[in-house]
Amino acid sequence: MWRGPALSGLGGAFFEGRRAWLQQLRASAMEERWAIDIERGDCGEAIAGLRRATSAEPYRERLWELLMWALDRDGRRGEALSAYRRVARLLDDDLGLEPGPGLRRMHARIRTAASLV
Repeated sequence: MWRGPALSGLGGAFFEGRRAWLQQLRASAMEERWAIDIERGDCGEAIAGLRRATSAEPYRERLWELLMWALDRDGRRGEALSAYRRVARLLDDDLGLEPGPGLRRMHARIRTAASLV
């Protein structure tokens, strides 16, 4: 289990580049793990991890998309829609951007499912 910064204690441009690459690789692996957990219906731990991750990296839209999916899959559709509003406001206020296609698709899917109930 990876804990702490990669290549801790090693300096220099080479190690800085490798550290950044390994951290991106780890982030992608965590996203895949959460997606698999959600698909299997194990949403509790995924939600907890994704809440921490969205706090740490609030502009990483894939994390919000996964959080919305997990909340919806866990029967918390209102919270999922609220998460979308929160990230949309954050992106607009801080960066002047709208949510990307993945977030918009997830929002539409959840909203459509809510209207069918």
